[in-house]
Amino acid sequence: MEILFENRECLACVKEPGILSQKGKPGEKDMVTELQRQHSGFGGIYLIHRLDKEVGGVMVFCKTHGAAELLATASEQHKLCKEYLAVVRGVPAQAEGELKDYLARSDALRKTVTVDKSFRGAKEARLSYRVVETKEMAEGALTLVQIRLHTGRNHQIRVQFSSRGLPIVGDERYGSGGEQMALWAFRLTFPDPCGGSKTVMKLPGGGVWEQFSFENIR
Repeated sequence: MEILFENRECLACVKEPGILSQKGKPGEKDMVTELQRQHSGFGGIYLIHRLDKEVGGVMVFCKTHGAAELLATASEQHKLCKEYLAVVRGVPAQAEGELKDYLARSDALRKTVTVDKSFRGAKEARLSYRVVETKEMAEGALTLVQIRLHTGRNHQIRVQFSSRGLPIVGDERYGSGGEQMALWAFRLTFPDPCGGSKTVMKLPGGGVWEQFSFENIR
């Protein structure tokens, strides 16, 4: 497992797609268990935030209870800056902007859906994005977008883009299957429990990502 940053209180590492963020069903590989094996001398590994199983990228974990409380509070107060890259099918109407919706879980459909603000259980979802690059392919245009989350709802990025006719490549649940999901948590800024703040970054590679250069990432 690739460790990007580590001190006595926390560590930031890369989660590969297909691995759970936390313990799931028996036999399924998860980040907490893998890190506990790697850091057996510590009291435990504390989960602060999650990535969907199909999504890869940067995550931060804590090694002490005190650090976990600090970063959990920071996460609740939206002081963890989470930035993603995604490849969507199609081209957004605007080169950059903010997406705002209300989301709720549909048990019947077994996924998250956009709903009216008045819908019972609706939660506001906001993100900002900018188009990095568009490629014209035989099957249609693919667009690399850079995203900053302002809220952290279930499947938020996937639902918000899909609802606008821009499904993420490889996202079978929300309208675009056939390959590895092209959604990656590439940069994370968080309060360092030892003082100050820390930014860690890891770009994706392989598959559809190879169509793009990443030169215009800010």
